[in-house]
Amino acid sequence: MTRSRAHSPHFSNGTLETAYFGDKGSPVLLRIYDKSLELQKSGTKDWFIGLWGLEENRHVWRVEYQLRRTALRQYGVDTLDDLYRKVGGIWSKLTGEWFSLRLNDNDKPERRTIHPLWRMVQDCADRLGEVIEVQRTFHGDTPASKEWLVSHISGCVTSLAARLGIPSRDQVFITLQDEVSRYCPDHKFQEEYIKRRIRLNRQVDRIGGEYDDYPF
Repeated sequence: MTRSRAHSPHFSNGTLETAYFGDKGSPVLLRIYDKSLELQKSGTKDWFIGLWGLEENRHVWRVEYQLRRTALRQYGVDTLDDLYRKVGGIWSKLTGEWFSLRLNDNDKPERRTIHPLWRMVQDCADRLGEVIEVQRTFHGDTPASKEWLVSHISGCVTSLAARLGIPSRDQVFITLQDEVSRYCPDHKFQEEYIKRRIRLNRQVDRIGGEYDDYPF
């Protein structure tokens, strides 16, 4: 179960090697990948086996979150001291609410049992430090990324097609253009464009020029 709409599995010869959750440009990105297979492909020696407490090289999966500056700020992390103090709580949030692996034992995803392996991932929070309560605060003036806007528009177009009973993508775009033209004439579009462009430039200056995808 995940809060991200984007996911991308990568297979080799029918075997899953890596799974991405979240857009690569979004504030939060999760990578789950076969680390032992990666080492084999790179020709790295097997000294990792002893480090992992194994007798032979077998599948060892790594769970890796990437947080961009926008996400860190939303968690109230502005300094390294903030990160060291909150990393246990952030890990707990990400592995408990943002994404979790669950057994297929209920029709409703939120009621499904968390997979025992994912329980072990969640328990790693204690190794990162004190698990304090953290909250992710979203600010309405944070600019959304191009990727999120396109994804959102695509979802709306699909919903409109279903509502109108139009199975053709090209046809629904023609209908959408007509509807938007009536709803937003050119003079209104120009006015809103200028307003939003000015506001966006101010937002980019404030956050250092990064466009991050905040809804996930």
